[in-house]
Amino acid sequence: EFPARIGATVYDGSRYVYLLQGDSYNYAGMTAMAKFDLQTNKITPETPPLPVDRTYNGNGEVLYHQAWTGSSIAYDGSDNIYYIQGPNSTGSYVDKYQVSIKRWTRLPDIPCSYYGGGIVHTGTTLFAFCGNNTVTSFKYDPTNSNWIQLADAPNTINAGGNQIAVYTGGDEIYVLRGANTAMLYKYIISTNTWSTESSSGGPTIGNS
Repeated sequence: EFPARIGATVYDGSRYVYLLQGDSYNYAGMTAMAKFDLQTNKITPETPPLPVDRTYNGNGEVLYHQAWTGSSIAYDGSDNIYYIQGPNSTGSYVDKYQVSIKRWTRLPDIPCSYYGGGIVHTGTTLFAFCGNNTVTSFKYDPTNSNWIQLADAPNTINAGGNQIAVYTGGDEIYVLRGANTAMLYKYIISTNTWSTESSSGGPTIGNS
């Protein structure tokens, strides 16, 4: 049994699907990860769980930074899983899990209030589309440990689901706009440009 609440899943391309529990509830620590074996049809715990960072506000109250609604997950096709937990006071927490050694590493916060966006890894680069009614997106530069802002999306992106972006394996990433529309955007990696791929004919997705 693996109770999950607005979590996220990612497939490793061969045998396993990794599951993050998602939304913490009353600070109950819903930070566990499990993996589903497609060959045996069994779910097993993946340890250690996602670390819980604690800070304090000006009144001395504890702030728990855990997995939250609107989080997303991506696999790099090799050995690493990337997870954006959702917003905090300085941006949004980003963590990397190295499967082979079972270790979490915190990356620099992405400088946006991430909610209901999407992340993809191309095998060389991690891209993040922030959602939360913004046009903002970034790619991660591991050499300099920072986030590089991309060109603005054609319109605000919001609540399209926990994973709104899909990488084609080539030069394009497709991104659902959400926001109670049927709009689909295409981001061209090599030129850092956007186009509207479709805006009618499909079901409306997300909240306005």
